Amino acid sequence: MPAHRSLLLVSFYGFLQSLPGNFKTMHQNTNVARSLLDDIKTIQLQWYGHVQRMEEGRLPKEVMKWSPPGRRKQGRPKLYFS
Repeated sequence: MPAHRSLLLVSFYGFLQSLPGNFKTMHQNTNVARSLLDDIKTIQLQWYGHVQRMEEGRLPKEVMKWSPPGRRKQGRPKLYFS
Protein backbone atom coordinates (compact mmCIF):
# COMPACT_ATOMS: atom_id res chain seq x y z
CA MET A 1 0.00 0.00 0.00
CA PRO A 2 1.50 3.39 -0.97
CA ALA A 3 2.43 5.72 1.88
CA HIS A 4 -0.11 8.41 0.97
CA ARG A 5 -2.90 5.83 0.90
CA SER A 6 -2.05 4.41 4.31
CA LEU A 7 -1.71 7.95 5.71
CA LEU A 8 -5.18 8.75 4.41
CA LEU A 9 -6.61 5.63 6.05
CA VAL A 10 -4.91 6.41 9.37
CA SER A 11 -6.23 9.96 9.41
CA PHE A 12 -9.71 8.76 8.45
CA TYR A 13 -9.73 6.16 11.22
CA GLY A 14 -8.55 8.83 13.67
CA PHE A 15 -11.49 10.96 12.59
CA LEU A 16 -13.91 8.06 13.11
CA GLN A 17 -12.52 7.43 16.58
CA SER A 18 -13.18 11.04 17.54
CA LEU A 19 -16.87 10.59 16.77
CA PRO A 20 -19.24 9.55 19.55
CA GLY A 21 -20.38 5.93 19.56
CA ASN A 22 -18.68 2.62 19.13
CA PHE A 23 -15.92 2.87 16.52
CA LYS A 24 -15.63 -0.88 15.89
CA THR A 25 -19.33 -1.26 15.15
CA MET A 26 -19.25 1.76 12.84
CA HIS A 27 -16.18 0.42 11.05
CA GLN A 28 -17.71 -3.02 10.56
CA ASN A 29 -21.00 -1.63 9.30
CA THR A 30 -19.50 0.82 6.82
CA ASN A 31 -16.75 0.46 4.33
CA VAL A 32 -16.38 4.21 3.94
CA ALA A 33 -12.58 4.36 3.92
CA ARG A 34 -12.21 1.93 1.04
CA SER A 35 -14.98 3.58 -0.98
CA LEU A 36 -13.38 6.98 -0.33
CA LEU A 37 -10.05 5.74 -1.68
CA ASP A 38 -11.79 4.19 -4.69
CA ASP A 39 -13.54 7.51 -5.39
CA ILE A 40 -10.23 9.40 -5.20
CA LYS A 41 -8.55 6.91 -7.53
CA THR A 42 -11.44 7.16 -10.03
CA ILE A 43 -11.27 10.96 -10.07
CA GLN A 44 -7.48 10.86 -10.55
CA LEU A 45 -7.86 8.48 -13.51
CA GLN A 46 -10.56 10.67 -15.04
CA TRP A 47 -8.29 13.72 -14.75
CA TYR A 48 -5.35 11.80 -16.26
CA GLY A 49 -7.48 10.75 -19.24
CA HIS A 50 -8.75 14.30 -19.65
CA VAL A 51 -5.20 15.69 -19.73
CA GLN A 52 -4.01 12.97 -22.15
CA ARG A 53 -6.75 13.91 -24.63
CA MET A 54 -5.71 17.59 -24.60
CA GLU A 55 -3.91 19.14 -27.55
CA GLU A 56 -0.13 19.25 -27.51
CA GLY A 57 1.27 22.44 -26.02
CA ARG A 58 -1.45 22.89 -23.38
CA LEU A 59 0.03 23.77 -20.00
CA PRO A 60 -1.55 20.92 -17.96
CA LYS A 61 -0.27 18.37 -20.50
CA GLU A 62 3.21 19.89 -20.47
CA VAL A 63 3.26 19.86 -16.67
CA MET A 64 2.19 16.21 -16.63
CA LYS A 65 5.02 15.27 -19.01
CA TRP A 66 7.70 17.38 -17.29
CA SER A 67 10.53 15.74 -15.44
CA PRO A 68 13.24 17.68 -13.60
CA PRO A 69 16.57 17.92 -15.41
CA GLY A 70 19.75 16.51 -13.94
CA ARG A 71 20.21 14.05 -11.13
CA ARG A 72 19.66 14.19 -7.42
CA LYS A 73 22.53 13.82 -5.00
CA GLN A 74 22.94 10.44 -3.37
CA GLY A 75 22.53 9.94 0.34
CA ARG A 76 20.74 11.71 3.09
CA PRO A 77 20.14 15.45 2.68
CA LYS A 78 22.26 17.74 4.83
CA LEU A 79 20.56 19.36 7.78
CA TYR A 80 20.57 23.11 7.48
CA PHE A 81 19.61 25.23 10.47
CA SER A 82 19.00 28.92 10.10
